[in-house]
Amino acid sequence: METLRKPFFYAAFIVLFLALLIELSTGIIDFEVPGLGIPSIALIDSLLVFVIGMMLLNILISPALVGKISGISTLIFSLVILITSTMLLMYSLTELTAMLALLLAVPFGTAVYFTLFAPFARAEAAMVLSLLILLKVVFAILLVMSNPRFLENKGLVFLIFTVLLVNILVGFLHGFPPGFLVSITDALAAIIVALTGLIWSLNLLIRSLPAILKIF
Repeated sequence: METLRKPFFYAAFIVLFLALLIELSTGIIDFEVPGLGIPSIALIDSLLVFVIGMMLLNILISPALVGKISGISTLIFSLVILITSTMLLMYSLTELTAMLALLLAVPFGTAVYFTLFAPFARAEAAMVLSLLILLKVVFAILLVMSNPRFLENKGLVFLIFTVLLVNILVGFLHGFPPGFLVSITDALAAIIVALTGLIWSLNLLIRSLPAILKIF
């Protein structure tokens, strides 16, 4: 990338990585990220961080060396995301089923549901989601500023679009129901994001196979 403006590219990577750290609740914000929906977004963001990170390695070290390790590293990373997405999907389905069963088990199950799950920090979640969307928009702008030709990479553009879309989806599922149902729609959001992670990780895994076959 002879025309790459490296400071903008480095800044784009840092901003994106910061968003990932927030989703993983690493202490950058002074409270725990509520629910399952927001942390689940880290699955999709991890894929984008990996893709941009491989581009960054192409700049920092020998492209020939990166070419040798890209296939196997992509395979391993995609398998990790695939397994994590599957585990999140199963856990979120279990949580959703349990919450629905309690809510519908009038009167005692409903009472338990309202005690354990009806309270949801919707305002805090909305604040975190707003910050995440801002960071990702800034990332996209910085990436294009580093080299407008990134817009020609349809796979990358679609992945960035997916990253933004899942943020909006989680925000919508937090925002539209009555407050006592947000825990349920939050689990639903995590299920949708986990399925999205499965699709993208499978795509990444399949795309890694030709590079691995070249090694042998």
